[in-house]
Amino acid sequence: MPIMERDAGDEKHMRTPPVDRWQGIGHGILFALCAAILFGLSTPLAKILLASMTPLALASLLYLGSGLGTAMLIPFRYLLKERIAPQKPLERGDLWLFFASVIAGGVIAPGALMFGLERTPASTASLLMNFEAAATGAIAFALFHERPGKRLGVAILILTLAASLLSIRHEGEWAISAGALLVVISCILWGLDNNITGILSVKDPIEIAAIKGVIAGACLLLLSLSQGLPAAAPGTIAAALLLGAVSYGISIVLYILAMRALGAVRACSFFSLAPFAGAGLSILLLQERIDIWFVLALLLMAVGVRLLVQEHRLRS
Repeated sequence: MPIMERDAGDEKHMRTPPVDRWQGIGHGILFALCAAILFGLSTPLAKILLASMTPLALASLLYLGSGLGTAMLIPFRYLLKERIAPQKPLERGDLWLFFASVIAGGVIAPGALMFGLERTPASTASLLMNFEAAATGAIAFALFHERPGKRLGVAILILTLAASLLSIRHEGEWAISAGALLVVISCILWGLDNNITGILSVKDPIEIAAIKGVIAGACLLLLSLSQGLPAAAPGTIAAALLLGAVSYGISIVLYILAMRALGAVRACSFFSLAPFAGAGLSILLLQERIDIWFVLALLLMAVGVRLLVQEHRLRS
């Protein structure tokens, strides 16, 4: 899922009386943890929903739910306008970036994730989502000419190694798991989306998330309908829309509020718990078996994420 980052700073301009109650460290930590848990929930719950619908259908409903759910929050944006972001609309020059963001992060990435999740244990897929952070850093260096620190380079190598361990089938002949590879591809596309979102983050984030969710969901829905597959039950459709609204839509809004209270670095460190929360919830909800390779990848992921947080702290 795309992460909207803003640089920490200018807090003195945000300390206005009407919104002081939203600016405490405690509120920021609560927002960040809730955002991480809500996003982490999406993987195991999506795995359950995949038993009743196709990957494309589920991806479309998740993003439609995200767009519609975020759109419902637009009225509250005006109550919290000092907290969320400068209310600047998209300009003509932004449209090609926004279009690339929709295609990469809103259409192809969620479709690849759902197809991958269909073939991969939810706990493994959740842990693989940590690779999104590595992909974001690598793409920032390769395409957007950001200078990486030593910790970032080491973190990318560690996360790549961990993702490789999770992507290889260890039973019988070793082979690349197609499902895990699709999850990794979705992380790379979301890494590109994160960099684009960083450029567009000075615009209105709630409106961008709402428009992106609806457009991406509609495109995925058309692709799903073109396959001529039977529709899911109304209850399943409602559950998918609700999951998208909460885990993708509201989670992003909570993350934005956390950044306003804590700054981007601290908020990102708390949100990095999302893949680990997803892996833990997958094991609890779906009773998935873990092996030594999963544990080793888990430890490597934890080290890699720690290095990323340290790198962001040094650069902030």
